[in-house]
Amino acid sequence: MKLPDLRLGRFQTKQLISVFLRRVAFFLVLILIPVLITSVGFIIFTNRTLDDETEKMNEAALAQAKNISETIFSNSRLLCASISSKSDIGQLMTPSYSLVDFNMICDDLRNQKFINAYIYSIEIYSHRNMVIVTPEGTRFNADTRENEWCDYIDYTNEDMKTVVYARNQLYPYVFGIIKPVIIEEEAAQGAVATLLDLSKISETINMSTYARAAAGQPSREFFILDENFNIISSNQLNLYFKKNIYEVLNLPNGMLTAEPGSSIINDGKVISLLQSEQFPLYYLAVSSTDYRYSFSRDTQRLLLIIFVLAILFSIVVTIVISYKSVSLIDQVIATIKNPHGSSMRDKDLQTIADLIEQSSDEVFKTELESRIFMLQQVQASSLQAQMNPHFLHNTLDTINWMAFMDLGGKNRVSAALINLSNLLQYSIYGQNFTCSLHDEVEHAKAYVDLLNLRYQGRFIVEFAINPELENATVVRFLLQPLIENAVYHGLKPLDIIGHILIRTRVSDQDLILTVEDDGLGINPEKAAELNTQFDANAHLKKINETAREALLLRSNKSRQVENDKNTHGVGISNIDMRIKLIFGIHYGISIEPGASAGTIVIIRMPLRSDS
Repeated sequence: MKLPDLRLGRFQTKQLISVFLRRVAFFLVLILIPVLITSVGFIIFTNRTLDDETEKMNEAALAQAKNISETIFSNSRLLCASISSKSDIGQLMTPSYSLVDFNMICDDLRNQKFINAYIYSIEIYSHRNMVIVTPEGTRFNADTRENEWCDYIDYTNEDMKTVVYARNQLYPYVFGIIKPVIIEEEAAQGAVATLLDLSKISETINMSTYARAAAGQPSREFFILDENFNIISSNQLNLYFKKNIYEVLNLPNGMLTAEPGSSIINDGKVISLLQSEQFPLYYLAVSSTDYRYSFSRDTQRLLLIIFVLAILFSIVVTIVISYKSVSLIDQVIATIKNPHGSSMRDKDLQTIADLIEQSSDEVFKTELESRIFMLQQVQASSLQAQMNPHFLHNTLDTINWMAFMDLGGKNRVSAALINLSNLLQYSIYGQNFTCSLHDEVEHAKAYVDLLNLRYQGRFIVEFAINPELENATVVRFLLQPLIENAVYHGLKPLDIIGHILIRTRVSDQDLILTVEDDGLGINPEKAAELNTQFDANAHLKKINETAREALLLRSNKSRQVENDKNTHGVGISNIDMRIKLIFGIHYGISIEPGASAGTIVIIRMPLRSDS
């Protein structure tokens, strides 16, 4: 896209190009920041939602696995109770056990084992008669070392007991539910045990794991834990049996909580825990978050594509809008420079051109009149100043001679008159707006001598001037108003001996003067307000307002006199304005509070020398 044909000079062309680039950057930021914030927010929201959904899915699957396990354990306990209540089993515990039909009992145990695939064995033990009945047959004078569950029988309690152990320390791993059978209170009788194959239970619980993984859902693993959080059931029992779950999952002890909805996410895994209401067991489910991460990556890719497309679209839109805006500015500037030769054809632009053409002559005429009037005022004041100071200066010399003669030589009055005459001569006879730093410092020292005559050493002024900078060019009548402000506004309100330090330094090829006092000081808000007033645009606005007010007051003499009184004197704003008019808008005055007390006035001017 070609930029407008800018025929307004190199400066205007650079300005319009700068405007064009700024508008492009502005519209890009205006469009892309909301898109970026929305994308990031959507990613964060999606991740949180996926975390919540993954936790809920894991908790739901764990609840289902718990129900399956609890059902198996409950049925096994009921089976134990049912077998122990049969008359044949009771007779087996008595001395008349030889009358029992052992074949029928074995057949019944085999049927129960066949019906329930997760039952490893159902065994009956008669402690009094040393008999063990299993689905495989009956053993008399049995050695209980082959049936480890017998060591867990509590003959003092008829309630059922659950135990977990590896049969003969070998596979399979079994979960035993033991029901004591007590016929006589004084003698130990025996027990019925249902031994569950933990690997079969684990297969029953995890049978849908591979189906879920094939469907793209997160893979999941279930564990059954004892009261010490040791693993007793898992689809990898050969690796995990009797190992503590905290060590297996590499978790800090106590991190797991068996409360509904208290799942945690750790190391790319969602972990949920529930406690059994019937047995001293815990159920735990672990699922991978790969599914969530996969979905999140897909979402991020989609958002990245959208973001890139938004950038391209924004670039095109902002260039078009900015081009139109710069074209309008170009045509308006061309119309201002040459109203009668405007090339604007659009209705709205033509209206602007007509208004500029109608008002330009009147505006230029008014501005010209105001400038001419101000020049006339300055010329009249200059002519008057050339006459009055001569008379005043000669009169001061006469008074000084009279004091010298009457008092018999040099005296305080004569010294004061000499200093005052020098000040007057410096202020009035200087034909240039600038002078050397040496002359400005000498003028300031003469003013300080006059002040010391009045205030009798209530303040000390120190000039730390670099001798190499004495020939530097500065604005005339610069330091005296600043010293006066420091004395009257900073030091005089305090009943102490004040100090004023005037220093010079060079920074980036600029001359820096600082006037620092330890007086009353200035608050940061007031300093910021004054620094704002030192803006070049504010000075220009003030000059134009003064010119217009002067035009309006030409026919009102009394108001003119009042205006002269109000504008009498030279302030800091006047110094800043003169610096900007002489050296440029990048130079001037700034004010800041002192480090501990007082005020610092910083003056920046270009480092130049007229010598």
